[in-house]
Amino acid sequence: MNIKKNVLHGKLGICDGEWFTLGSYNINDLSAHASIELNLEVIDTPLTQEFRSIINQIIKEDCIQITLEGYKKTKNVFKQLKQWFAFEILRMLYYVFTFYIHQRK
Repeated sequence: MNIKKNVLHGKLGICDGEWFTLGSYNINDLSAHASIELNLEVIDTPLTQEFRSIINQIIKEDCIQITLEGYKKTKNVFKQLKQWFAFEILRMLYYVFTFYIHQRK
């Protein structure tokens, strides 16, 4: 199988080797109320097993394992500060853009 390597913001969930869900839906308020999201759910054991095999191959050949030890080697106070600010800014933007959703509850 030839797969063009690119970034795709999608999710694949496999359950018990019997069914899978594939799509863009996030389990959060933004996806539930403010975004156009869609998942496909399929109950098909052979197809699910094929997806599992493909995902395992991608993980084995194309992914880099992130470990605590590896992260500690690259961390410094400036990087941590930058990550903290980025997280807080995104958290604030998320709240601002979902403010009316929070008001309806």
